[in-house]
Amino acid sequence: MRDERPDHPLQTTALVHGAYPRLIDVKRVDWESRTHFFAVSAQMMRRLLVEAARKRNADERGGSVVRVRGSHHFLKHADGRSTVVPAHPGETIGPGLTTKILRDCDLTPDGLLALL
Repeated sequence: MRDERPDHPLQTTALVHGAYPRLIDVKRVDWESRTHFFAVSAQMMRRLLVEAARKRNADERGGSVVRVRGSHHFLKHADGRSTVVPAHPGETIGPGLTTKILRDCDLTPDGLLALL
């Protein structure tokens, strides 16, 4: 949080409060040590920050993340367009799925590049 901008919507306390329900919902975890607990806690908080950033970026472009299920983000634009974008760590989206997402969003590859 030290490197985030001062007006960041998630302050440290809110981040901890957001991560706590996720931590107590974790089943079958054999906490090996205090370090293990803190590592999992940090990962949960990072996920919250990433979700907040994705939501903010979608809002800036006129859309929003309707829900997140696992690693799939369900996006909906104000005009009704919608799509599902997988966000698997360490993997890239293939050309076929990229074309489908662009078609769902009524975008061209050049239109996407202009938004980025």
